[in-house]
Amino acid sequence: MKIENFVKIHWFPFFLLLTTSLIGADDFESRSTVSCGFKLPYSLKLDCEQSLRLSGREQSFKQTFTELTLNYKIINDLSVIIPIRYAIFDDKVKNRISLGGSYKTGMKPFKVKFKTRFQRTHEKDKDPDELYRNKIYAHYRLNKKLEPFFSYEVFHPANSNDNSLNEYRFSLGTDFDLPRKRSLKLYYQYKVEDLDKKSPDKAHILGLTFSLN
Repeated sequence: MKIENFVKIHWFPFFLLLTTSLIGADDFESRSTVSCGFKLPYSLKLDCEQSLRLSGREQSFKQTFTELTLNYKIINDLSVIIPIRYAIFDDKVKNRISLGGSYKTGMKPFKVKFKTRFQRTHEKDKDPDELYRNKIYAHYRLNKKLEPFFSYEVFHPANSNDNSLNEYRFSLGTDFDLPRKRSLKLYYQYKVEDLDKKSPDKAHILGLTFSLN
């Protein structure tokens, strides 16, 4: 059986089984996102994202945020990015600004993307939280409609002297191209954070992103 046909036949049953097994768990989270992008003059692009995150067995509110990302393409596969986020939680508000870059390499149908950033998060009456994030993202285009991917991301506190990790995330999913240049992304993510604790926090996340680009 061709890989393309195998993914088509088995992806949705697998995702349904995974969803059924995770829903109801204390460490389960869901993420729903709508995004769109606008091309600007001088190789600039503005990406807009609105997201809602729920957690726990009852899927209670965790946070919602609006993020704007200014993207400047230096060359075809190399870009500078400046994301700005406004996030609302139950009991607090956080503002975040980042500076980073991304680089793509590989040949069709397989490509790899590297992404790095420094981010600074502000919360009222607290010192800013600063960290570095590095991510590798690989995807394989099976056909014009289907593009499976996986990614791995690590977080380093900026004030760490030994370059130790504070968090890591592993994601697996696929993009579906839709008519009118729209797309749908389904993914599963395993997240482990606060690695300096004796018992780090873990979460199983199912996400859905609808893009209007």
